Amino acid sequence: MTNQEEERTFFKGLKRFLYMSVIRPAFKIYWFLRRPKTKGTRVVVQCGDEVLFVQLGYAGKGWTFPGGGVGRHESFKEGALRELREEVGINAHEAEFFLEYTNRHDYKRDTVQCFIVRSPTKEIRIDGFEIINAVWALPASMPDGIRPGAKQILSKYNEWQRNHA
Repeated sequence: MTNQEEERTFFKGLKRFLYMSVIRPAFKIYWFLRRPKTKGTRVVVQCGDEVLFVQLGYAGKGWTFPGGGVGRHESFKEGALRELREEVGINAHEAEFFLEYTNRHDYKRDTVQCFIVRSPTKEIRIDGFEIINAVWALPASMPDGIRPGAKQILSKYNEWQRNHA
């Protein structure tokens, strides 16, 4: 490993440590006191028969789908496409809505919309901080350690697929 690679690895670790030990707890206090309304997205990326699962570098490191917060002046779809670009390097232009749910995790009132993106290639790029791992898998053989919310999204995705086949 070169000095530059060692430096990058050190700073990613430092960034993750600061986020988990200082920034995230401060946000949780704010969320507890204010109970904000937030908007989020999740994206089920298809390539052939497989879908993309990602492992987060925070939040318990469970497997889920790409996604995240929606900006104040973004639509849910715009936020989903931006998060997909940022997290896994997929530059999609179309996303198909299939599910909306509310989440009260971390004291927020979060409205989440889920989309399907069809990718012609399995080529992805992860940053190693927010997303630490990614795997393509058949929906029936999801990775061990999948987060409960992702299981529910996958169930609704499978149901949606059966109804739109």
